[in-house]
Amino acid sequence: MIIIDSHAMGSKGGRPTRTIRELRRERGWTQYELSIKVGVQPQTVYFWESGRRRPQVAQVRKLGQVFEISSDEILLEPKPTVPQVSSQAIAEERSPVSSVRQMLDSVCGSPQTIKILTD
Repeated sequence: MIIIDSHAMGSKGGRPTRTIRELRRERGWTQYELSIKVGVQPQTVYFWESGRRRPQVAQVRKLGQVFEISSDEILLEPKPTVPQVSSQAIAEERSPVSSVRQMLDSVCGSPQTIKILTD
């Protein structure tokens, strides 16, 4: 049986696609170390990894050389993160009491104490 991680598949012929951060961490490099290898400022690597900026074509080629992979395999946008939510928060969110409290907060201007009596 073959298991394929759909998050790791790229659009180029199904080759694995990893973010710059993933590739850097796989090699145990810091952002500073990668910046030296690519020839950019450390904050540039931070901007790439955070999605604030994208590398230029020549920089993508250099990243491919540094990581020893095809530049087509580098995902240039960070993968979306899923926020961590506790099971208690989920239970509270689904609680009818919680829904009523939220509605009253929005209508009454966040009163200090709300008592809800249920049968």
